Amino acid sequence: MALDRFGPRRVQMPMLAVAALGGVLFAQAQSLEGLLAARALIGLGVSASLMAAIKASSLWLPPERLPMSTAVLLAVGGLGAMVATAPMQWATDAVGWRLAFWGIATCAAAVALLIWARVPEHPAHQTTHHAASLKDMLASVGRLYAQPLFWRTALCTLVSNGAYMAIQGLWMGPWLRDVGHLPRAEVAQVLFWSTAAMVAGSLSFGALTDWLARHRVRPVTVCGGGVAVFLLVQVLMLWPLGVPFWLLAVAFSYFGTAGAMNYAILAQGMPASAPASTC
Repeated sequence: MALDRFGPRRVQMPMLAVAALGGVLFAQAQSLEGLLAARALIGLGVSASLMAAIKASSLWLPPERLPMSTAVLLAVGGLGAMVATAPMQWATDAVGWRLAFWGIATCAAAVALLIWARVPEHPAHQTTHHAASLKDMLASVGRLYAQPLFWRTALCTLVSNGAYMAIQGLWMGPWLRDVGHLPRAEVAQVLFWSTAAMVAGSLSFGALTDWLARHRVRPVTVCGGGVAVFLLVQVLMLWPLGVPFWLLAVAFSYFGTAGAMNYAILAQGMPASAPASTC
């Protein structure tokens, strides 16, 4: 609701400042409790990033451009995931994890300053004088939840993207190590290339959706086809049948991005003034 009332620019700047503070505290923490609290601040600070970006796209861009813009946003997020694999391993080996987190905090603060200096305020949020009341915004969210399109899209996203982000973010490394029996250095390399596949998948699915839409192929068809292949890759992860583990990891990361097209599909089906919780 803050994104709706104040706009993505005004929300994202202070949130990234919180993330920067969390990075500083993490770098200086001397106890497990300090690490947990700092990590929570980092998570809180970046929690609005994707929704703020998608909300900004829905405000500034025509609906037919949303699949490609969402794909680009997710690809940039994938670049961040790439940095968290082998490059982060190199950084911690070179300067230690504390200085690495100082670098993370510096980057978050720099992006906040860049948003303040360069991102324009949308006319709808240049003044809050006529902004909707809290009651009106809650009512708007209620109308959103009453839309069948929301539930069809949300449930698919919950299942596909939930599995994708959980496995990609938490379990892919242990799977490669414990099931694939890959050494630590090779695991980091495979994770690097799998996150590169995430970037490629986001961009290619966005471009494919954009191109096929001109030939009257609905975005949901592209999304559904990609998710079907994504499910097949997961079956092969259970029973590899001789497929190399690195190839399965890369394919998982590539086709898992297909489910993210749901964000654009739902945003296309709602007016630009719809709640940011649409996404």
